[in-house]
Amino acid sequence: MELSPVDGVVYVAFIDASGGVGADAYTICIGHKEGDSLVIDVVRGTSGKFNPQAVTKEYAALCKDYRITKVTGDAYGAEWVAGAWRGLGFEYIKSPQPKGALYLESLQLSPARTPHASEWQGRGRASAQFP
Repeated sequence: MELSPVDGVVYVAFIDASGGVGADAYTICIGHKEGDSLVIDVVRGTSGKFNPQAVTKEYAALCKDYRITKVTGDAYGAEWVAGAWRGLGFEYIKSPQPKGALYLESLQLSPARTPHASEWQGRGRASAQFP
């Protein structure tokens, strides 16, 4: 289940890029804040053999739907990932924390502790990206 963009809401995006080979997925998460709560609006992942530039373009189009102009990601791929996003008109922000630390922090926001846990579990493969 994905939530459609809503006028007046400010969205943010985090990407975890992959090179398009092997089992690693290229993922994107789009969310926003509602008061003290964090809302996950979209989680997508592309795995298997794929063209990472094509997936970047697909995710950039998705970000534009949510009026997002900058994305945050880890340091994977050195300059390739940042350059690909900049080439599509986005600001790329390298997360000050490595991906592993971010996943550990996400445990505090685990689906079992959120008011919409049943919705989260319905996200299937996307929820498997979290420990």
